Amino acid sequence: MGGKNDIYYAEMIGTFLLTFIGSMAVVSFAGTSLAFGAGSLLAIALAHGLALCITVYALGHISGAHVNPAVTVGFLVLGKMKPDEAGKYVLSQLAGAALAGLLVGYLATSQALHANFGAPLPGEGISPTMAVAIEAVLTAILVFVVLSTAADRRATPGWHGFAIGMTLAMAILAGGIFSGASLNPARSFGPAIATFAFSFAGEPTPAISMLWIYIAGPIIGGILGAYVHRFSVSLGK
Repeated sequence: MGGKNDIYYAEMIGTFLLTFIGSMAVVSFAGTSLAFGAGSLLAIALAHGLALCITVYALGHISGAHVNPAVTVGFLVLGKMKPDEAGKYVLSQLAGAALAGLLVGYLATSQALHANFGAPLPGEGISPTMAVAIEAVLTAILVFVVLSTAADRRATPGWHGFAIGMTLAMAILAGGIFSGASLNPARSFGPAIATFAFSFAGEPTPAISMLWIYIAGPIIGGILGAYVHRFSVSLGK
C-alpha cells in the first residue's frame, strides 16, 4: 500500500473489523442463558478488546488505527491532525462501521434482530443523561491511553496495541451493563444503520433513537481525554 488514500482505507477496514467482531459477539450471546450476565459480559469485552488490539497492530503503522471518531477528535484537539484530515478519518470510520452492521444483519438476521444488531444501549434504570456521562468518562480513559501510548514518544514501544485493547475490554466490563460501553460513535452507528435496513417499521428503533447518546458521550470523552493527556505531558516536563 502506498497511495495517499491508504490511511482512509485502513481506517475503514479497521473500524469494520472492530464493529463486526464486537457486534457479532453481542448477537452471539444475546438469547443465551448467560445473556448480559457475567459470562457474556466477559466474552463481549474480550471480543472487543482483542479486535481493537489486533487492529492497532495490523493497521497502526498505516493510519494510526484510530477506528473511532472520539479518538480522532482527541488528536484534532491536540493539533495532531488538521480538520479536513480528521473529517475524512471520521467518514471512513462511519463507512466501515456501516458495512459491518449491514453484514451482521445479513449473516445473522433473526438473532441480530433480538440483540438490536449488537448496538450498545443503556441498561435498565439508566437515564440518557447518566448514559452520556458514563460514555464520556470511559471514553476519556480510552482516549487518554491511546494518546499516552500510541502518540507519545516517551511511551514504551510495542505495548500500545495491548494497552489500548485491554483498556476497551476493561471499560466494557466496568460500564457494559450501565451504558452499553460503546466509547465509539462509529461502533454504535453501524448497528443503527442495520436496524434501519433490516427492521425499520415506521418508527425509530432503539439503536437509532438512542444513537445521540453514543455520539455526544464519546465525543465529550474524546475532548476530555485529550486535555487530560496534555496535562499529564505538562507534568512530565
